[in-house]
Amino acid sequence: MNTVGVSEIEELQQSLRGTLLLPGEPDYDFLLGCALLRAGQPARAAAHCADAVRLGRSNPEYHSAL
Repeated sequence: MNTVGVSEIEELQQSLRGTLLLPGEPDYDFLLGCALLRAGQPARAAAHCADAVRLGRSNPEYHSAL
């Protein structure tokens, strides 16, 4: 069962844009990837988590998300 709906993901994206996090920053992609995974969208989640790893190679949390 999905715990996060599509509209909630869109709300999360808007919230992240309202913070100091921007698309293209590793934390943004990591948080969005985790939300997408919980929403049952593993392909989209993997793409964002892979971007987080690529952008922030030194953070082990990003690697474990993949």
